[in-house]
Amino acid sequence: MAAKNPTVIAFTFLWLVGVARVFVHSALETAASSGACPPPVPGHRLRGFPAPPAGTPSQDVHLAAANHPKGDTLSDTDLLEELLRLERRGWDSLCAGTGADFYGSLMTDDGVMVLAHGFALDRAAVVASLDDAPPWSGYEISDARLVGTGPGGAALCYTGTAHRDGAASVFRALMSSVYVRRKDGWRLALYQQTPLPAPENG
Repeated sequence: MAAKNPTVIAFTFLWLVGVARVFVHSALETAASSGACPPPVPGHRLRGFPAPPAGTPSQDVHLAAANHPKGDTLSDTDLLEELLRLERRGWDSLCAGTGADFYGSLMTDDGVMVLAHGFALDRAAVVASLDDAPPWSGYEISDARLVGTGPGGAALCYTGTAHRDGAASVFRALMSSVYVRRKDGWRLALYQQTPLPAPENG
């Protein structure tokens, strides 16, 4: 079999890389994801909840730092994808009823959540409120974008929609999560909700 022309091989490789980049950019530009939440565990208590398998939210909260040692610089696209993964893990925990454990680990010591009902909760108050909060049944993240906050930090802004089975309406809000990078990984310093009006019927 005759050897293939090196120029043709190189051109083919560059074309495939270009196609892959366009595909990834298009997917991230849409930045929409939806979660079909796992069913809640009947009768569980969060503090006594058995450790989840590897790869679930509470074990992967700080995985990002291990994959990107200090000194690495992520591109905006990579950073957006990484923070979206972390944000989805948070929503998954709210669906599974393990949000108190997840956000108790993820938030900084002085972290704050400013919620749609008009309360600003510190980390201890967030953990306490999530201990008894009913789980969400599903969620969607759309129109996500990254806002720079300076070295070692970034804000993830998006439209969040969530619903609970049996509820008459869905919860929809503009949301922003401000992350700071610490030695043990990304930590949540501020989360904020601005409720959006319900879409008009018809």
